[in-house]
Amino acid sequence: MIETSEQLYQAIEQMGRMQRILESYRNEILTQNPRNFVVLAEGPLEQLRQLAHIGTSTRGFGYDGGILTVNSCPPPVEVNADGDSEFMLAVVVVTEETQKGTARSAQEYINPLLVLSGRQYASISFVELHAKICDALRGTGPRVVAQSSTPDGGVQLVLSDGRVLDTRKR
Repeated sequence: MIETSEQLYQAIEQMGRMQRILESYRNEILTQNPRNFVVLAEGPLEQLRQLAHIGTSTRGFGYDGGILTVNSCPPPVEVNADGDSEFMLAVVVVTEETQKGTARSAQEYINPLLVLSGRQYASISFVELHAKICDALRGTGPRVVAQSSTPDGGVQLVLSDGRVLDTRKR
């Protein structure tokens, strides 16, 4: 049972180690011997399954009043008797440049673009999700209000501040 923040951080770090082990197995073994990969991956996968329940407040899954979340995590999710949940704990949207790994956890992103709880993600429409991602990418910049193709294959973007950007390479 996880009862302190330090125990939670250790569990999260252990999950990161298990993921790195699986990644190395995939890179080094899977293409050469898929059967060996399946056998070797069983241990780390089972360990990940056991550790994955640190995000639930359901009694009997590692929580009996202990510490559940770190500062950046969405609220914990309820699970059924099989350990399954209606929603994911979180959906984290990152860019290619988003750095991963903090002093607290190898699995934590530094300044992710957008973090939604699993419940939020399940209930948001694609249009709303697209708008949230665009807003996060754009920051305080103007919105794209129109896009047109030029005869030479380029694209022009009309921005909400009236500017027109030509995307043709010069």
